[in-house]
Amino acid sequence: MNEDYWLKQLGVLISEKIGLHFSENRMQDLRQAVQIFTQEHGQGDTGLFIQSLIASTLTEQQIKTLSSCLTVGETYFFREMKSLEAFRDHIISGFTRHQSGRERRLRVWSAGCSSGEEPYTVAMLIDQMIPETRNWDIRIYGTDINLQALEKARRGVYTKWSFRGTPDTLRDRYFEPAGQGTYAVKDRFKDMVSFSYLNLATDDYPAVLNTQKMDVIFCRNVIMYFTPRMIQRVIRRMHRYLVDGGWLIVAPSETSTLLSSEFSTVSFEGATLYRKVNQEPSVHKVWAPAASAVPEPFLTAPSMWPETVQIFPEVFLSASTVPPREDNERRYKDALAAYQDGRYDEAVATLQMICPGNGYGQHQSETEGNVFALRARILANQGNLEQAVEWCEKAITKDKINPDHWFLLAMILMEQGQEKAAVQALKRSLYLKPEFIAAYYLLGTLALRENRPKDSNRYFRQAISLLSNVPKEKTLMELDGMTAGRLRETIQTLMIEEGI
Repeated sequence: MNEDYWLKQLGVLISEKIGLHFSENRMQDLRQAVQIFTQEHGQGDTGLFIQSLIASTLTEQQIKTLSSCLTVGETYFFREMKSLEAFRDHIISGFTRHQSGRERRLRVWSAGCSSGEEPYTVAMLIDQMIPETRNWDIRIYGTDINLQALEKARRGVYTKWSFRGTPDTLRDRYFEPAGQGTYAVKDRFKDMVSFSYLNLATDDYPAVLNTQKMDVIFCRNVIMYFTPRMIQRVIRRMHRYLVDGGWLIVAPSETSTLLSSEFSTVSFEGATLYRKVNQEPSVHKVWAPAASAVPEPFLTAPSMWPETVQIFPEVFLSASTVPPREDNERRYKDALAAYQDGRYDEAVATLQMICPGNGYGQHQSETEGNVFALRARILANQGNLEQAVEWCEKAITKDKINPDHWFLLAMILMEQGQEKAAVQALKRSLYLKPEFIAAYYLLGTLALRENRPKDSNRYFRQAISLLSNVPKEKTLMELDGMTAGRLRETIQTLMIEEGI
């Protein structure tokens, strides 16, 4: 097999690991990046080196290094001004009108920030609308997969090329000369922004997003390089990490029907932005043991959870139409694959073909519980949180000792803002599975939200202790595919940032 074959195979692997899509007309870009990567690693034969990368399935360090060759950020200050004007004149203006007193907070995330021009631009636009930023709690986060670009962003020093869309008056206001024709971001604006590494394709999102949601997310000139499947995954996650009514800003060339299914479209002069539709706060109460109670592994289901749940059409209950157990197992796997690809309607249709009571024997309740739990996940990702809780309760009724169902319930409750109930659900999951790393992690983040640093420290340290026995590359499915190594880094970073 020739080098072209292996290059295409590497392109497929990169698409899975990083999300970047290399079509036929972009193969030359991939070839050049691999040649640079090969030279940096002192390898002679590019074809053999590509094969070795494929065989290793790309380690996290290889991904970080390769990303620096594959992603070349073409950016500058005040780029695509129409979108920025909509952000400044409508979004920030709205915040200044409706927030007051202790509620004066603003969180902005620049996803795919490259060398930092975009998040620094955001800081400068906020300054134009909120001159007295000291009276506000404003935090801007920049993330990127390119380590070299992030290092430049942290330095905050730029050449004239980065100012090709910037009037001299703005450059003089926000920057100071740094010698040899370069300019440095003034400290006041530099301090408003923090930078960190993030792979949008595979990682859980920044540690800070687990303690507070974003008001605005910039993701411009990023998703255009992703596969359709990856675009859906990224957009779905960003929707999850926005506050109700929060905004997603993409590049004009990236406006797509893929976004409209998750967001409402809002048109401004020369710009189209996307807004997370507000949801009515849920008042759904969830049964959970009292904080002081020692949970029992087997409890009679409360009256609000009927023992018999009728969710499938009557036709499936006749003996002549009951599908074999093997068919149901296959259908569940198909539904799970459709869910992971973001094909929710297909996943639901497949789940509805699975019939309870068809010969699973002692595993029947466990299987039905998994079906109900997957339905809950789909509803949660679609924003139907109250229905998601109901389906999660059905899953728990069918399989009361499954810690994953309790953990899923906790995550949905967190989305609803029912943090006390979420804590109790997480404690139940830990009772059933004392080594549940993800549960300790979420308990730590909830403790941070409630300003309980000692409890947060205790939970985080327990998670880190358990992670020491887990391979770094192991995927934690309950945390949306985050690796054990990445979770450890996330917790350690969060502990440092929060001073715990």
